Amino acid sequence: MRPKVPFPHIDKAAEETAGYEPPSRPDGYEPMRTFDPTRGDVLVYDDLNKREFAWEPRWAKDYDPKASWDGDPDVNNFDGLLLTGWKLDRTRQS
Repeated sequence: MRPKVPFPHIDKAAEETAGYEPPSRPDGYEPMRTFDPTRGDVLVYDDLNKREFAWEPRWAKDYDPKASWDGDPDVNNFDGLLLTGWKLDRTRQS
């Protein structure tokens, strides 16, 4: 049996983060610090939801390259997502 701790909310937070893994960039993706949000022919990877999606250039005005996650310039916190990489979308290139 675990001993009681004086601050149970801290103990609970430690349990919840025990299996934590930092965001990662899948193979084949470029780091977000090299991302040009005005491009319309790219896919970006959202590590929070583990999915890629087509980037829309109209979102460029809301994209802040300084909105890094935990000080990591290769991870961008965009609209509640953790963008960890980008790559060319060959299906959308003209």
